[in-house]
Amino acid sequence: MKKTLILLSSVALLGAALITGCKKDSADATAPVVYVTGDDPMYIIKGNTTTDPGATATDDVDGSVVTTSSWSATNPNINTAGTYTVTYSTKDAAGNTASDTRTVYVVDLAGLYINAFDSCATTPSSTFDATVVTAGAGQMFSISNFGANGSAVSVNCKLESNGNITVATGQSLGGAATITTAFNSTSKMLTTSPVKFQIKYGWNDGSGMSDVCTSTYTK
Repeated sequence: MKKTLILLSSVALLGAALITGCKKDSADATAPVVYVTGDDPMYIIKGNTTTDPGATATDDVDGSVVTTSSWSATNPNINTAGTYTVTYSTKDAAGNTASDTRTVYVVDLAGLYINAFDSCATTPSSTFDATVVTAGAGQMFSISNFGANGSAVSVNCKLESNGNITVATGQSLGGAATITTAFNSTSKMLTTSPVKFQIKYGWNDGSGMSDVCTSTYTK
């Protein structure tokens, strides 16, 4: 009888140990969390070189864990306008996986815009033609005939990676008129296909005349 009890006790202890071991192995069932670094979506002017802002990942057991990225020479392809998806993946020590994505727009800004409109333009009263020239590096571009102020007027702008467009003040609008205020938080890309963006700005002609205008460009 004692042998039987000892044998049963041993079996029970062994079972408990196995159950405990299984629980320990499967205790970490929570996947890491991936955090995309920088802007999402991200905007790049066609032809501009840039680098992957990357991503980080943390795990409730392992802490910081390594991420891998699908960013490559062709994803995004800076020489071909389009929409690209970059995937960031990670895995913790227990084998739990996680991922997140970033949308990247490669935008071909350069070209003729025949459907431009400015809220302050007087001639023509409807739409006007403008031309965008990209400067290559630095996300810079210029708009000729900005705001229907004449072909000799060219305003320099910059497309930020978050889609906002920054415009420096002090730029000439012809004669004594200059851009006095740049609303860089509301000047932005509206769509990428077709390309459409807007610039909000304030101007002063040097003699007391001023206004706030919005110029919209559609290619």
